[in-house]
Order: sequence, then C-alpha cells, then structure tokens
Amino acid sequence: MPVDGKILLYNSVTDNFLLLENLLFELLTAARNENYIVGIHDYHPDFYKELCDKGFIIDEDFNEYLSVRDKIISTDNGTEEFNIIINPTMNCNFKCWYCYEEHIKGSKMTKSTIDKVFALIHNVIVRDRVKSLYLGWFGGEPLLYYEQVMLPILKYASEICEQNNVIFESDITTNGFLLRPEMLPIFKKYNLNFFQITLDGNRDKHNKVRFVNEKRGSYDEIIQNIKLLTLNNFIVNLRINFTDDTLKGLEEIIYDLKDCDSEFLTIDMHQVWQTKNDNDRIHNKEFENKIKEIKDEFRESDLKVASNDVSYITNSCYADKHNEVVVNYNGDIYKCTARDFTKENSLGYIDTDGNLIWNQQKYDKRQSAKLNNKPCQECPILPICGSGCSEYAYNYDGEDYCVYNFDINKKKELVLDHFYESLQKNAV
Repeated sequence: MPVDGKILLYNSVTDNFLLLENLLFELLTAARNENYIVGIHDYHPDFYKELCDKGFIIDEDFNEYLSVRDKIISTDNGTEEFNIIINPTMNCNFKCWYCYEEHIKGSKMTKSTIDKVFALIHNVIVRDRVKSLYLGWFGGEPLLYYEQVMLPILKYASEICEQNNVIFESDITTNGFLLRPEMLPIFKKYNLNFFQITLDGNRDKHNKVRFVNEKRGSYDEIIQNIKLLTLNNFIVNLRINFTDDTLKGLEEIIYDLKDCDSEFLTIDMHQVWQTKNDNDRIHNKEFENKIKEIKDEFRESDLKVASNDVSYITNSCYADKHNEVVVNYNGDIYKCTARDFTKENSLGYIDTDGNLIWNQQKYDKRQSAKLNNKPCQECPILPICGSGCSEYAYNYDGEDYCVYNFDINKKKELVLDHFYESLQKNAV
C-alpha cells in the first residue's frame, strides 16, 4: 500500500515491514508477474536477501497457514502462565448508556467465594506449578470493593507467589473515578501496574455519559488520576470510546493530557459498537478520515496510539487461552469479559476446593471455534487478527465470518495503524 510516496510491504507471519522506493516495488512486481522471484537476486542481491530475511520470500513447500495454526494452538495451550480475572461486583458508580452489562445493586463477592478464589490460586501455584500468575480486575467497577475484596486477594496471591518463586502481576479495568493517591503504594507493593481507563470524548461530551449527578461530571477527576498514575510509573491504556458525535472536539483531550508522562500512556480508540452500521457509518469515508486525523494529532503530540485489534499469534486474546478463567462475584466462571454475566452464559463454577468445574461440552466448542473458519484460513492478516477471538467465533456457530466484514480496506487500515505504532515504539 502507498505511504508517503513509497510502497509499504507487510509480512503478517513475521510481523515485518519494508518501505520500498517505487523502482524496487516495480522490480518485485515484475518478478512476481514472471513467476521468477529468484531473478531479483540477479538485479539486486541485497534487496533479495532482505526479502528472504524478513520472510517475504519462502520455500515453495513451506505451509504458512499450518505454521500460524501451530503457533496459535501452542500459545493458547501454554501451561507456564495462568490468568485469573475477577469481578468483585457487577455494580458500578456510573450508568453509561452503551454498557452491555446488567448492573446488579448489592452484588459483592462474599467471604466464601473469596475463599474459593484463594483455593484456586493455591491450586494453580502449588499443584499446577505455573511460572507466572496474572490477576485481572473487572466488573462492574472493581474499586467499589477495593478493601473488602481486592486487597485480601491481592495480598494472598502476592505472598503465595513470592513463597513459590512465581512471577506475579496484576491489572485493572476501571473507570478511574474512585482512585486515591493512598492506593498507589499498595498497588506497587502487589505489582498492580497496568490500568485500563475509559474516556467518552472531551470534557463536555464525557460528562454527559459518565457523571455522578446532574451537576457533577467525572472528567476532571479521571484526567487527574491518569496524570497521577503515569507520573508514578503506572502504565495506563486510555481507552477512548467514540461515536460520530463524540469525535467532535476529541483533540481537546491532548491539552488535558499534557502533564502526563507519555512514556506510560497509550491512547486506544474504539468505536461504540451500538452505533456501528454496516451500511452507513462504518463505511463512511469522511467518518474514517476523521478518526485517522485524530490519531495523527495524538501521534504528532508524542502520544502513543494503539493499533486496534492487533493481537498477533504469540499474544492472542486472554480468553482464548486454556489457562484462563473469569470468576464472577457469585462464583460462576466464564472465559470472556465482553458478555453478560448471566447463568445462561456461564461455563461452570468454582467449587469449595478451588477446582474449576467446566461445562465441558460448551467449553470445548468455544475453545475450538476460531480455527474452523474457512475465510480466515485464506486471509493475509490471519496472524495479526488471529481469526478473531474465540468468543466471536463461538457466537457465529459454524457460519463463515470476518471480523472486518470481508472489507479489504479495513484490513489495510489495520496494517497501516500497526505500522505507525511500530514506528513510535522504535523511536522511543
């Protein structure tokens, strides 16, 4: 694809880029048309070597798809790590209009369920002998029960990992409003170093979505907490949920983030899925150009911008992995956080001994779903899309699907985003 007067080549298997002058691209095109790739060596041996080293030229009998498939299976079935995501509550201090979860007032993980989580952690560390444990916090708003649920589990997990020489890390998905400075030393002590926090546009737009009451928004407090976190070396993934309306004035956020430490901050833009329309907005070029302009403005202000949906085969979705579970406040278990935590959607429960009792039929169907989609097997960006997550594939139940609605332009935009993100990382 053209970039700044040159041609960008991308190999999604090796995750390598080459930015070519037009003459080199013409040489490559001619060799492909003649079905004589090796001929490039005669005209430009250095170019030929670079194409080979970066994986653009491979042996004819090498099956890239099977190689990718094996890496996906190996990654998802790894046994050295275990990831536990915990919902302390399904209640929240905000009521965002697009939230897909049912907020349950009074929902809170009980002492008996906390004890089950202790037992699960003990089993993972002592019985299964994993080398690292990753603990995530979700909800609802997990900080609603910071002292009653989060701290006891963090303390137990950290101590048992230290006793058994197991690496322990933790992250949290939070709206950021309930963060307090006195929490930060505790988070450091227990290796809770990664925060995902959401904004819904600039100050005016955000405060219409996330507010305490009619007279009090939440934007300024959340921005201040993001600043506090980054200046104390906590990593913040700032997820900006946008609609065509909240895109207006979004660049104003740049000024509000100016006092943050940009080394620890990444901007991660996501369109609110309830506003997507396959026949209108999602294919509206003006809308897409506006998104690109805003991302460029963030980058030009030295803010890192994530390339959406790039998981790559060695870093697949958490829910695709065998050694992963989401534990709801009531002890029901799931694989994915992006769904309603209902009994119907539950895949099992955690028992008093900390064992995960899966509904094996539902579990096996879900975990094998994403590798059976034929369009993915022929797609050039399979290694960075990963066939979508297993949750996505499971919901299609055997039907052909594409995360990008079979739109080649959307796939090219993904690659271009990934290219710019790589440039920023290499420049640091």
